[in-house]
Amino acid sequence: MGLLFKIKNILNFLRTSDLSDRLIKTLLFIVLFRLGGFIFLPGVNEENITRYTDGLLGLLDIFLGGAFSNLAIFGLGVMPYISASIITHLSTLLFPSFKKIQMDGQSGRVRLNQITKYLTIFIAIIHSVAFMSYSATDKLILINKYYFIFIASFILTAGSMFCVWIGERITDNGIGQGISMLIFVGIVSSLPSAVYNEYCLKKNDIVTFIIEILALLFIIILTTAVHMAVRKLALVYINEIIEYRKISSLRQYFPIKMISAGVMPIIFAQVLIFFIAFIFNLLSKYSELATNIYTSLSDNMSWGYNITFAILIIVFTFLYIAINFNTMRIAEDLKRSSAIIPGVKPGTETAKYIDKILIRTITPGAIILAIIALLPAVAYSWGVDRALGRFYGGTTLLIIIPVTYECISQINSFWIHHKYSEI
Repeated sequence: MGLLFKIKNILNFLRTSDLSDRLIKTLLFIVLFRLGGFIFLPGVNEENITRYTDGLLGLLDIFLGGAFSNLAIFGLGVMPYISASIITHLSTLLFPSFKKIQMDGQSGRVRLNQITKYLTIFIAIIHSVAFMSYSATDKLILINKYYFIFIASFILTAGSMFCVWIGERITDNGIGQGISMLIFVGIVSSLPSAVYNEYCLKKNDIVTFIIEILALLFIIILTTAVHMAVRKLALVYINEIIEYRKISSLRQYFPIKMISAGVMPIIFAQVLIFFIAFIFNLLSKYSELATNIYTSLSDNMSWGYNITFAILIIVFTFLYIAINFNTMRIAEDLKRSSAIIPGVKPGTETAKYIDKILIRTITPGAIILAIIALLPAVAYSWGVDRALGRFYGGTTLLIIIPVTYECISQINSFWIHHKYSEI
């Protein structure tokens, strides 16, 4: 009876709130995104398409749900946009003009978003021309090579911008952060086949397969716990009532997450590795050292790749915090709202204290993220297949968990709002 009552409440919640509309819109946009990954570019010989399974191209193909290997119209996905976002974020640190735009509030964010989109078009053109020049062999295309590169580059660039539009619509009208959601969908789409392939490889040793799945579940639980870890900074809101010579106070908390930067450092680090590997691939014709570096960075199970990835995650974590957390502004906001940290003077002293606590909190979080990034190489060295090994950590797991948590939190907020509206 209790179960039926809960089911009835859930159905009533979906019927009366706008959550159902958001879920439907999210699913429709995801279906649209996935369909674009299976529509081939014009002039492609579908029978001769080869799928990328190893190296950076294989990992990129996972992010895009197979659209990269399919030579589909969404073959670049949102990757050019992420590259443009990295450049824009770095520009706000390096150039005073960009820093000034960032400080302009909502209008500044809108302008930075426009700059990012223009930069996305430029990067998408470069990526599409380079990718098509590399992929357009006589066996793969049915038309003139240079004409194909021109047409395909135009379509891939337009497709990438359309993916960005889909991501923005999901953010505004759906569930979760749209760009992260599209990457999440691409990654998760390969998980069932990875588990099945591992089962086929280990069906004569079922015990090992079960241990591998249990280890994967344990790593997922551990990573989720780290992602949810929060340092609560005690605050006291003071209200002075002079007439009655009385001071009343309300104690609350200022939360600082151990992984405050979320999924963005992982995405930024991954895209930067793609870019570095691409540069060394161009230089490999002239230098043996460049060839060795490219070989190491193109194998996402190599220690060279994973150590570089771990270091970049730590760097981008602190960079992201430096850009997005203005402790002096936080201290001033607390002062204006009559909030104090017990034992700390308002103003500059509060800013210094928050900065110290922030560093102490995010440093172990960044190190743990870096360790998790190394786990796929460890799993592969212990005999786990590459396809499943990617889910033991690294980019795949570090994207799946935050995006899932964000979606659940947003759904939970709708549920709480619905419950309060019934009172």
